Amino acid sequence: MKLGVVLPVANGGHILSKASEHPHPTWEFEREVALTAERLGYDYIFSQVTLRGWGGATEHWDYQADSLTLMAALAAETENIGLVGSVAIPTMHPAMAARMCSSIGQISGDRFDLNLVTGWNKPQYDQMGLWPGDDYFSNRYEPSWVWWRP
Repeated sequence: MKLGVVLPVANGGHILSKASEHPHPTWEFEREVALTAERLGYDYIFSQVTLRGWGGATEHWDYQADSLTLMAALAAETENIGLVGSVAIPTMHPAMAARMCSSIGQISGDRFDLNLVTGWNKPQYDQMGLWPGDDYFSNRYEPSWVWWRP
C-alpha cells in the first residue's frame, strides 16, 4: 500500500464550512506541505484539478492552484516523493497534456503520474464553453479512450 498527501490546492479543502479559516493556496504553503510529506516518508503528493469554486459565503474552491504547473515546480523542489497531477479531459488536448507531462517527468526524474478526470460539474466547464451537453454526464467516459491509445 502507498500513502500520499492531497495538497491543499483549493481553498476550503474538502470541508464546506465557515467554522474555520480557509486560506488561499500559495506557492510557499504548497511547497511546505510537499517538502514535509517527503521528509515524513509519504509515497506521493496529489493535486486535484478544479476549474471553478462553489461561491457563496464560504467561497469554497473559489481559489485554486493549477495542478500541472504546481507539479512541475514541486518536481524541481523535491527529490524522492511521487507526484500526481490532474487534468480534466474536456479542457486539454491529449497531445498538449502528454507534452506537459513528459516535461514534468523529466524534471522529476520519472516520479510523475497523471490523474485523468472526465468532468461532471457543468458550471466548471460551461464557463469556458466546454460543456459538451447534458447527455455528456451519462457517457463522459467514452471520450477518455482517446487518451489511452498506444
